[in-house]
Amino acid sequence: KFINLTQLLKDNIDDINSKLKTNLGDGFAANSESLKEVTTALIKITESQKNLDNLNKEVSDLNNILNNTQARGKYGEAILGDILYQVFGDTHDLYQEQYAFKNGKIADAIVRMPSPINIVAIDSKFSFLDYEKLFDDVNQTSDEEVKKNFKTRLKEQISKISKDYIIKNVTCEYAIMFIPSDGIYQHIQKDNDLYQNVVLYAQKNK
Repeated sequence: KFINLTQLLKDNIDDINSKLKTNLGDGFAANSESLKEVTTALIKITESQKNLDNLNKEVSDLNNILNNTQARGKYGEAILGDILYQVFGDTHDLYQEQYAFKNGKIADAIVRMPSPINIVAIDSKFSFLDYEKLFDDVNQTSDEEVKKNFKTRLKEQISKISKDYIIKNVTCEYAIMFIPSDGIYQHIQKDNDLYQNVVLYAQKNK
């Protein structure tokens, strides 16, 4: 009986050890797999964070560009030059960038039209800071005042282009103000007040 009891006890212990070993092995395997998944997720998060950091830097760089008047001017000129190249290619006799008139004024570009007096001047104007204030929640100025300043700024630019780049017997009877921002352009077109006070003002001043 003692031998039988000992054998039974041994068998039970062996069985417990076997199950424990199996369970521990399965647990370690599951934990190992989970650890791999967590590690993979952390790697992806790290990569995503790097992408966000890069994006944040690019946005900051762009914001710095747009907040610098001279840089904005260069940006507008570059966009204008690219559009002219896409339209005319290498045929520079049809257009010219940074064209100097005899009155000392330099247009960002001119396009030659098929007429006796054929020069049409194009000047790039990027009223970004005035436009940005329209959507600035922390801006202390009233919406009407901000909008009024935006209209005034645009009209000043229109008047300057009309005065500088519509030259009798030298250019056509009109000039072009290029706005290198779809957002600003669409906003002017969609807002009835801006359309009446800016677009029609521009037409009146040719």
